[in-house]
Order: sequence, then C-alpha cells, then structure tokens
Amino acid sequence: MRPGRSRRVAALGALAASVLAIAGTWAMRAYRTETPPAEIGAALRMHDAALRGAARPAFASSDLDAVNGWLARELPFVPALPEAAPETFRLAGASAVPSRR
Repeated sequence: MRPGRSRRVAALGALAASVLAIAGTWAMRAYRTETPPAEIGAALRMHDAALRGAARPAFASSDLDAVNGWLARELPFVPALPEAAPETFRLAGASAVPSRR
C-alpha cells in the first residue's frame, strides 16, 4: 500500500469507531427532527480531519478488544466493533464526540 493511502486508511479506521458509536445515539433522536444533531457535524469534521492527517484518535490502539473496552467506558451504550479483514479496515483507535446532554 502506498504511504499516503496507508495514512488515509489508518485515519479512517481511527475514526470509524467514533462514527459508528455515535450513530446509534443520534439515529434515535434524528428521526424526530429535520435538522441533524450538532454531534453529527462534529463527527464528520473529526473524520475529515483524520483523513487529512490533522487529527489522531483519542484512544490509539489497533487491538479490537482494547478499543471496544474504551468505547464501553466512554459511551452510554456498548457499540462493540466487529472484526474486519485487515486488507480493508485497519483499526487505529477510537474517538467519541461529546453529547450536548
């Protein structure tokens, strides 16, 4: 894999956990309004920054069990990440967007 592509894949993996983790919370709230919650915009900005190499995950680890444990401690629900093929998804950690609650 080329260095630039490898960096993008790592960034995507780093923030994919945060996007998946917050999606469940907002999915339940978003259907009640036409305006997406501010947290969705924040998650997208975090993701974009990671793709550009301008952000790192709050919890850096490639260990799936460690990332799932961190998510379980940080979030009010448990979004356990599934295994993924290493050639398509490289886990680099996780971040969580603070809720306005």
